[in-house]
Amino acid sequence: MQKIDQILKSFIQKSPYKNRLEETHALVVWPTVVGETISRQSKPIRITDGILFVKVEHAVWKQELYMQKTTIIKKLNRYLQKNIVKDIRFK
Repeated sequence: MQKIDQILKSFIQKSPYKNRLEETHALVVWPTVVGETISRQSKPIRITDGILFVKVEHAVWKQELYMQKTTIIKKLNRYLQKNIVKDIRFK
């Protein structure tokens, strides 16, 4: 008998949607990685081919996040333990 987490991990590893599931995880962990202040001002919308699209409430925050983009990408990938996010586009 196997534990459910082992079954799910096995299913995901074999799934043709594995990359998509891993990318979607980046959307879920956004608030944890960037922190409460930034997550109140921004919302990840989608991720496609490693490009994370984030809606930002104000132009000032858009500029601030753009300047922190490289750091945010590194933090996200470190948290995800895989090089999933290759770029971020702020809208």
